[in-house]
Amino acid sequence: MNPTPTNANRRRAPFGSLLVVLFSLAFTHAHADILVAPTRITLEPGERVGQVTVMNNGNKAVTLRISFVNYHMRADGSFVEAGDPLPGEHFADEFLQYAPRRIYLEPGEGQVVRVLARPPSGKPAEYRSHLRFQTEPDVQPGDSARGGGTQKGMSIQLIPLYGVSIPVIVRTGELSATVSIDGLAVRRGPRAQPTVTFKLHRTGNRSVYGDVRLYFTPRGGEERLVGETLGLAVYPPLNSRQINVPFNKLDAATLPPGQLRVEYVTHDDKARVLAEAERAVP
Repeated sequence: MNPTPTNANRRRAPFGSLLVVLFSLAFTHAHADILVAPTRITLEPGERVGQVTVMNNGNKAVTLRISFVNYHMRADGSFVEAGDPLPGEHFADEFLQYAPRRIYLEPGEGQVVRVLARPPSGKPAEYRSHLRFQTEPDVQPGDSARGGGTQKGMSIQLIPLYGVSIPVIVRTGELSATVSIDGLAVRRGPRAQPTVTFKLHRTGNRSVYGDVRLYFTPRGGEERLVGETLGLAVYPPLNSRQINVPFNKLDAATLPPGQLRVEYVTHDDKARVLAEAERAVP
């Protein structure tokens, strides 16, 4: 049975249908009908408080357990849960506080989760941990065993848990990073859309975050946007990341001769091109 919510740990989001529209327009993480926006919290030097809104966009009530988890980023952009930090990596969970730690949401309801940072003083550094929202199982009396069968009066029930996590980044002091692109190539297949591959390199003492945009100019034609991938990050201590972006805005699977251009654009204050590369497509 779901726990009975109280006014202390729950906030009803007014105009539920309007919130659903706003979340749909925003870039959000979504899993099991749970929407989280924004998708990251970045606290610059002097900033200590951040917040996210969690929305239940499903048709069933849900209970979410909130916690911090640390991840290493791999060169392919995936994450693996971390133990101790690697050299050049700093976790933020030890000085982060958040509330509430558990929320109950009826369909269409939302809840604000606030994060407070008290980073240590000292040399400039970037700290990162991930705020995880994980569903709690909804076990009803009389549920039959699934997946394990029964043995000597015991039953095993496999209950899937769903979760989503967003990075919480805290920066102290003056930090900087530069980005470069190399190994730009086009990979073609007999049936699949052409894909652009390259390595995104980061140097400095902070992470980078932005969008990749692909532009193509056919011979005798005009340049146009032919593909993009939003929200690509490179987190310390990772120095380079392999990027693959399909030409998802081309009408055909074949690519005519022309000029390819790729941009890595950040939105920290306004859209700025951090790195750019070009190559001819024969």
